Amino acid sequence: MSSVNEQWVPGGYTSGGVSEAILTLCLPVITTPLIVKWGNRMDTKIFELADMEIWKRGDKYYVRYDAGSHQIGMREDEISEEEAMRASQGKNEAISMLSALQKRLIDSGVNPYVSNLGN
Repeated sequence: MSSVNEQWVPGGYTSGGVSEAILTLCLPVITTPLIVKWGNRMDTKIFELADMEIWKRGDKYYVRYDAGSHQIGMREDEISEEEAMRASQGKNEAISMLSALQKRLIDSGVNPYVSNLGN
Protein backbone atom coordinates (compact mmCIF):
# COMPACT_ATOMS: atom_id res chain seq x y z
CA MET A 1 0.00 0.00 0.00
CA SER A 2 1.27 3.46 -0.85
CA SER A 3 2.05 5.92 1.93
CA VAL A 4 0.44 8.69 -0.13
CA ASN A 5 -3.01 9.87 0.93
CA GLU A 6 -5.29 8.32 -1.70
CA GLN A 7 -7.81 11.16 -1.30
CA TRP A 8 -5.30 13.90 -2.15
CA VAL A 9 -5.69 15.53 -5.55
CA PRO A 10 -3.68 18.50 -6.86
CA GLY A 11 -5.73 21.65 -6.36
CA GLY A 12 -8.17 19.74 -4.15
CA TYR A 13 -9.70 20.72 -0.84
CA THR A 14 -9.37 19.48 2.73
CA SER A 15 -12.32 17.92 4.54
CA GLY A 16 -12.97 21.40 5.96
CA GLY A 17 -13.23 22.96 2.50
CA VAL A 18 -9.83 24.69 2.57
CA SER A 19 -7.85 24.50 -0.65
CA GLU A 20 -4.74 22.32 -0.57
CA ALA A 21 -1.38 24.07 -0.78
CA ILE A 22 0.55 23.55 -3.97
CA LEU A 23 4.22 24.47 -4.23
CA THR A 24 5.40 25.32 -7.71
CA LEU A 25 9.10 25.77 -8.36
CA CYS A 26 10.34 27.08 -11.65
CA LEU A 27 13.68 26.50 -13.32
CA PRO A 28 16.51 28.86 -12.41
CA VAL A 29 15.95 32.24 -14.00
CA ILE A 30 19.40 33.73 -13.48
CA THR A 31 21.58 33.00 -16.47
CA THR A 32 24.05 35.85 -15.93
CA PRO A 33 24.93 37.36 -12.56
CA LEU A 34 23.01 40.44 -11.42
CA ILE A 35 25.24 43.00 -9.72
CA VAL A 36 23.67 45.48 -7.29
CA LYS A 37 25.60 48.30 -5.65
CA TRP A 38 24.52 49.46 -2.16
CA GLY A 39 26.66 52.46 -1.27
CA ASN A 40 30.20 51.06 -0.96
CA ARG A 41 28.96 47.46 -0.98
CA MET A 42 28.47 45.42 -4.12
CA ASP A 43 26.23 42.32 -4.10
CA THR A 44 26.04 39.77 -6.90
CA LYS A 45 22.97 37.57 -7.32
CA ILE A 46 24.28 34.30 -8.71
CA PHE A 47 21.15 32.13 -8.60
CA GLU A 48 17.37 32.42 -8.31
CA LEU A 49 14.75 29.70 -8.00
CA ALA A 50 11.18 30.79 -7.23
CA ASP A 51 11.48 32.64 -3.88
CA MET A 52 15.09 31.60 -3.21
CA GLU A 53 18.09 33.70 -4.21
CA ILE A 54 21.80 33.15 -3.64
CA TRP A 55 23.92 36.29 -3.31
CA LYS A 56 27.66 36.83 -3.09
CA ARG A 57 28.66 39.75 -0.87
CA GLY A 58 32.41 40.24 -0.74
CA ASP A 59 33.85 36.78 -0.08
CA LYS A 60 30.70 35.46 1.66
CA TYR A 61 27.57 33.81 0.29
CA TYR A 62 24.01 34.23 1.50
CA VAL A 63 20.74 32.53 0.67
CA ARG A 64 17.60 34.67 0.80
CA TYR A 65 14.32 32.77 0.86
CA ASP A 66 10.69 32.87 1.94
CA ALA A 67 10.61 31.05 5.27
CA GLY A 68 6.97 31.80 6.03
CA SER A 69 4.31 29.16 5.78
CA HIS A 70 1.04 31.10 5.71
CA GLN A 71 2.51 34.52 5.03
CA ILE A 72 5.70 35.80 3.48
CA GLY A 73 8.63 35.84 5.91
CA MET A 74 11.91 36.48 4.12
CA ARG A 75 15.16 35.23 5.67
CA GLU A 76 18.78 35.65 4.76
CA ASP A 77 21.33 33.17 6.09
CA GLU A 78 25.02 32.77 5.39
CA ILE A 79 26.05 29.64 3.51
CA SER A 80 29.42 28.30 2.39
CA GLU A 81 30.80 28.83 -1.10
CA GLU A 82 30.48 25.07 -1.65
CA GLU A 83 26.78 25.17 -0.70
CA ALA A 84 26.21 28.17 -2.98
CA MET A 85 27.90 26.50 -5.95
CA ARG A 86 26.13 23.19 -5.40
CA ALA A 87 22.71 24.86 -4.98
CA SER A 88 23.16 26.89 -8.14
CA GLN A 89 23.33 23.66 -10.16
CA GLY A 90 19.55 23.22 -10.18
CA LYS A 91 16.27 22.77 -8.35
CA ASN A 92 17.03 19.50 -6.53
CA GLU A 93 20.41 20.72 -5.32
CA ALA A 94 18.93 24.05 -4.18
CA ILE A 95 16.14 22.36 -2.24
CA SER A 96 18.61 19.94 -0.66
CA MET A 97 20.90 22.81 0.41
CA LEU A 98 17.99 24.78 1.88
CA SER A 99 16.74 21.73 3.77
CA ALA A 100 20.20 21.08 5.24
CA LEU A 101 20.54 24.76 6.18
CA GLN A 102 17.19 24.77 7.99
CA LYS A 103 18.14 21.61 9.90
CA ARG A 104 21.46 23.21 10.86
CA LEU A 105 19.64 26.32 12.10
CA ILE A 106 17.17 24.26 14.15
CA ASP A 107 20.03 22.22 15.66
CA SER A 108 21.71 25.49 16.74
CA GLY A 109 18.49 26.77 18.37
CA VAL A 110 17.45 29.17 15.59
CA ASN A 111 13.92 29.09 14.16
CA PRO A 112 14.41 29.04 10.38
CA TYR A 113 10.73 29.66 9.72
CA VAL A 114 10.60 33.32 10.78
CA SER A 115 12.02 36.38 9.08
CA ASN A 116 15.39 37.70 10.22
CA LEU A 117 15.29 40.74 7.93
CA GLY A 118 14.20 44.17 9.11
CA ASN A 119 11.11 45.77 7.62
